[in-house]
Formats: sequence, C-alpha cells, structure tokens
Amino acid sequence: MSKEVEKGGETASRKRGVIYVVAGSRSYMGELVSSLSSLRRHEPDLPVVVYTNFSVPAKFKVEVQALDDYDNPHKHKVSSIRRSPFEETLFLDTDTEIRGSLAPLFSELEGKDFCAANAHEADYLVRPPRFIAMIKEATFNTGVLLYRKSEASERFLEKWERAVVSHDSSQMWAGHYGDQYFFNDLIAKGACEECGLRWGTVENWRWNLRSIAKPQVISEGKWAEVSIMHERTNGMKIRKLMFALTDYATIRVMLEKAWRQTRKLLTGKVEGERPLP
Repeated sequence: MSKEVEKGGETASRKRGVIYVVAGSRSYMGELVSSLSSLRRHEPDLPVVVYTNFSVPAKFKVEVQALDDYDNPHKHKVSSIRRSPFEETLFLDTDTEIRGSLAPLFSELEGKDFCAANAHEADYLVRPPRFIAMIKEATFNTGVLLYRKSEASERFLEKWERAVVSHDSSQMWAGHYGDQYFFNDLIAKGACEECGLRWGTVENWRWNLRSIAKPQVISEGKWAEVSIMHERTNGMKIRKLMFALTDYATIRVMLEKAWRQTRKLLTGKVEGERPLP
C-alpha cells in the first residue's frame, strides 16, 4: 500500500490518521461536525477519513469513503475500521471532543498492535446512573480505538467483523449485542493471544473519558489533562437536532406520524384500526 495519496491537489500522508463512521440517521452528522471542529483546533493537518454516505463540509478537509452495503450501524463500524488506509489509525466515535494533541496517544502504539481504554464501572440501572470506579476490569470501550496495520491486527479485526456482521441486525442496538459486546467477548475468549496481537491499554480518564466519570476526574485535579472527552455535549445535541430537521427521510417520517395522529383525532381511527367506540 502506498504511504501517500494525491487528494484534491494535495499530498496526504497515509502513515497516521483518524477515521470516523457516520451511518444510520443523518442527525449523527451533527455530532461529527462538533467532533471534527474540536479535532481541527488541535490537529489541523492530521489526515481524516470519514466513512459515510452523507456529505461532509469541505472546510474540515477530510476524505469521504462510501459505506459498505450493511443494514446496521454496528456492522458499518467494524467493516470501516478494518478498511482504514492508514498505517496507524485512531478510530473515534462521533460523540467525542478532542481537547489536546493526539501525538502522545499515537506514541502508545510503540511496540503494540492495538490499544483501547477500559470502560468505567457504573450502575446504569438507577437514575441517574451511579459512578462506581474509574476502571471496569476486562471491559473495553470501543468509542476510541488505536491500532496499526499488522498481520496480527488484521486477524483480530477479521474475527471482530465476522462476529458482528453475522449477527441478526434486529437484535443489535446500543448496549445489546453491539460492536462493543463482540469486541469484549473476543478478548475474553483469548482472541488477542490467538491472533498474536500485542495489546496495550491506554488511560481511560485521559483518552476516553465518559461523562459518568467526569466529576471524579475533576475532583482529582486532572481535568486539564483530559485529551478526549467521550460524551454527547449540548452543542452536539443541538447540531444533531438541526441535521435531523434537514433530513428529508426524517421529516417524512415525522409528517406521516403527525398525519396519522391528526386522522385519529378527527375520525377516531387510523388505517388498519377499528373505529373507537
């Protein structure tokens, strides 16, 4: 694979770069715009590839690649991660905010094939969720992933993709047989050793901090050192809403739902439903 590629009259290095995946609703473009804005403040020249079928604003200077033909965002994600053109890749979920240089993170790959951060330990069955511990042992969050091209990482990514793609899409959603479930399942079953993968764990409070653990990091006086915040900020939520409102498919669904509700109020029935007594 060539280390450089000509793109728009400019030569972009293929040694190191970031990838995002935007699948499903166009509303997630609102998160992407927020994340890219923060990325470009700290890494204006770092190559970025976005896997999506939507248009990305030209000001961010990214390369756009079409998604594979899958019917579920989790499947799009693992397939795109495996397709990365970079020798060293940082995958970021769209709901991430970059708060500092990413060079120290890439340096974590020295002598390793793959790096990830532990998930936080929390009780999500209560409202609001209760923070328990910074590290949930043997469980990793797949919103921030760092890896290099190697035979070992290719074997691992192939296993991950096969596990996710073969699963029934109707049984896959966030927190239920998603990409993260299969990622951790493979690790628990010894896939790293089987693939010969040189594994590394990066500090989650610095490189993949979720909102549930943010108060703890602030109380420890380490907030200024956080480089990747992984949370859906208010700005992301607003942009997400704006992109949803300009998505014709979403508008059509909303209008159809409003029309059915109006018919029900006016006539006491909707299509396929008996009149109300």
